[in-house]
Amino acid sequence: MRVNWWYIKIALLVLLIGFLFGFTKERNNAPLIVIDPRFTRTAAHADLYLKIRPGSDVAIIWGMMWHIFQNGWEDKEFIHQRVW
Repeated sequence: MRVNWWYIKIALLVLLIGFLFGFTKERNNAPLIVIDPRFTRTAAHADLYLKIRPGSDVAIIWGMMWHIFQNGWEDKEFIHQRVW
């Protein structure tokens, strides 16, 4: 997936899962959360680093989605327009 750096510059929080290349907070002062089995250069700059077992990234995403939908934090209009 291609990253549009403009969106990262205006983001309130940056969440990177399995991100390889060096990303530093100099691009944005938003909190940086890295989820990866390896401690990378990007993870070294993170405010929060979550080390997971290889292959458990899908479980992390499903858990995050469960909390988002359970608490009603999803963008219902966006989903209605773009999901069949």
